[in-house]
Amino acid sequence: MEIIIAFIIILIIITIMILFNSHKYNRLSSYESFDTNQTSDNCTWKCIPDENNKPIDKKIICINDPDYTNMFDSCANNKPCINIMNNCDFPLWILGTVGSPSKVLFKTTLKTKEKYQYSVTDDKIMGGRVYFFYRNPGEWLGAYAAYNAGLTINGPPIDYSQFVEMTLDKDEKGSFWDYDISYVDRAALPIYMWAPGALKDPNCNKTYTTQPASKFTDECPTTVINKTKFGNYEIGQCVASYPFCVDISPSAPYCHIFDAVSKQYKIVNPNPTALIYGGNETNPKLSTQQNIALNRGICRDINNPAECPRSEDKDKQSVWYSLNLPQNNYSKWIRQRGKNYYGFALDEGFGGGNQQCRYSTRLDIVVCPECNKD
Repeated sequence: MEIIIAFIIILIIITIMILFNSHKYNRLSSYESFDTNQTSDNCTWKCIPDENNKPIDKKIICINDPDYTNMFDSCANNKPCINIMNNCDFPLWILGTVGSPSKVLFKTTLKTKEKYQYSVTDDKIMGGRVYFFYRNPGEWLGAYAAYNAGLTINGPPIDYSQFVEMTLDKDEKGSFWDYDISYVDRAALPIYMWAPGALKDPNCNKTYTTQPASKFTDECPTTVINKTKFGNYEIGQCVASYPFCVDISPSAPYCHIFDAVSKQYKIVNPNPTALIYGGNETNPKLSTQQNIALNRGICRDINNPAECPRSEDKDKQSVWYSLNLPQNNYSKWIRQRGKNYYGFALDEGFGGGNQQCRYSTRLDIVVCPECNKD
């Protein structure tokens, strides 16, 4: 009998331990404290605390930033270059353009693990974009023949794609890159961008998302369009707040989140929330800092510049999207997937888009990157 009782006690202890650990490492919001992380492969889910240090959300970050520096060859012929690798488990149709109207710089198709290098012939790219199509444009894009012919065109549509932006210029010291992943319109694919060899500078950072492509649009707060089947999962595009509220569902409650704030600020417009999402002109005009603070949910009082935002909130990413104030929930969602990119039109400055990297000839781009395993 004593053996049976001891066995039952052991089972109870084991059950309690399992339940405790299950609670402790819940990925959503039941962490024991802000310092509690859950690691999976080479990424960790971290709590984002509210003002009382209570965990309220999840964020996916890499323990070690992705690093593909040694995966690419140096630029050929001492010319600046763009290196691209497809790390997805599906093919990509890739189009590089420059200017407006757009002129085709290059086009290629990459299968999984394949790489491509584009040498910049004139040492400059002003207003460049690279589009990564996850569906063959030849199946649906009427202007694809124009791309193949290298004609100057008004610009490719953004359907079935993710695009990045870059500018290359130079001065007497060498070449420099400005670049960003633009999730301002839609979010479809995880991307990594970096200019290896650039001078250390707080405005020059790796920008990346590492959520698996198969799960990238999970929990999209608006709607997912242009879905394409790959095996047992789909790739699609999560529509950003501004186009969602202008083109798809302007009457949705999501598209009136800022209406009360707008009324308080006496903005005169039939769709003020969409204007705030888009960073567009309002009447009266919002300052850039007011717009950023509203989108990041750190505008405590729209009529008090010292509270919209507070100086201590401005660059404190743990506070962004955590104060239960009106906010851009699409930007919050995409921000949980990586570092240093746009979630809305004016999403710049500390932790935002538009990386400025001086004196590097090389720009590396990886689609479907992974965290560094070293």
